[in-house]
Amino acid sequence: MVDWVQQSDMRGPSGREVALPGVWISDDRVMHGIYRRPISDVMAEGAIFWHGYRLRRWQEAVIHGGSIQHPLLNPWNALDDDLLPQEPHASGDAASQQSSATGAPLWEGAKPRRAYTRPGHGAGSRKAHAVLRGLVPYTQFTLLQPQAIRWCRKAGRARRIYSVTTENYVKDGDVRHDRWRITAGRCETYGQLFPLDDIMAAYRRALPADLAEREVEALQAHRDVPVARYVPRPADLLDAKRSLSGLTLGHPVEITVMGILRAAGRREPAVPPRCHHDGPHMRLRAMPSEIAVNLLAFVRRHWAEEFSGATVDSVEDLVRRDYVLEVAYRRHLGTPGHQFAGCLDVEAHQYLCCLLRGNGREPQELHYDSVKSGRDGFAA
Repeated sequence: MVDWVQQSDMRGPSGREVALPGVWISDDRVMHGIYRRPISDVMAEGAIFWHGYRLRRWQEAVIHGGSIQHPLLNPWNALDDDLLPQEPHASGDAASQQSSATGAPLWEGAKPRRAYTRPGHGAGSRKAHAVLRGLVPYTQFTLLQPQAIRWCRKAGRARRIYSVTTENYVKDGDVRHDRWRITAGRCETYGQLFPLDDIMAAYRRALPADLAEREVEALQAHRDVPVARYVPRPADLLDAKRSLSGLTLGHPVEITVMGILRAAGRREPAVPPRCHHDGPHMRLRAMPSEIAVNLLAFVRRHWAEEFSGATVDSVEDLVRRDYVLEVAYRRHLGTPGHQFAGCLDVEAHQYLCCLLRGNGREPQELHYDSVKSGRDGFAA
């Protein structure tokens, strides 16, 4: 497995030393902050560490053609989010890390995040601070009344829209009423806060056409809608498209893409593999026999004789009619769930994309055409 690479991050908590760091180490240093490592050409694994303890890990899409970098979209927002359901792979493991001497958790207490959520540094305080600093567009959190009153004063000066409800709870046998549940959001519209055109283009690149258009429509419909629309109606976010709810809560697009795919029963993004070689692209005549068999079967599956009255039965046929590869790949892209239905294996798919690039056609552009056309994979 490829080593973890630490990401630049202005969002995380202090990196000052703790008395008993965790076991996660990279390059002889205790891991602290956001890290990523590639899984494949289309997927990566991410994780958030706190002084050697892994708070959360997840899988995310690799969005070729440019990812979305924005201060309001950060994995820390997903870590603290308690509105959207977490994916099965989104988990931390600090609770299972124990001292060999005592068997007790290495955290300062039994709960996995006890040290991370000590008084004044808990999820409520972090989210309250983040929405004031402009690090999250919308959030919910709970504060004790004195702290909540101070926060509300600051929120008014920062032009944040918020609503407050009282949470009753029992402490020392008494019912208390001094805890406030606050929902807060930005007053700007989605179009003002986010580069919506770039975000919608990223969804079209990363998702199959049938999924992408539904998600993009939801974003387009909210271009002139204030984020604070959901302050009095937080439950409405649960019914919204994942692209919209993820954006509202400040989740990175790469994480949201993976959530959309998993909810739809898909396993990984529809992104063509990149070439990993020096020098010229592959040639048909140099194709290994085992790849040739797979590639020919793929072409026959997506090539109809009525196109030209010709069959494709050999590599020589492909050499004489190199346009057949592009036509077959376009038809393949027009097949619902194309990345899983009767497809090439990984090696043959990489070879095919390399051949297309050698013929002057970038597979990623064919993906764009397929999304735009919406009809059988052919561009209008």
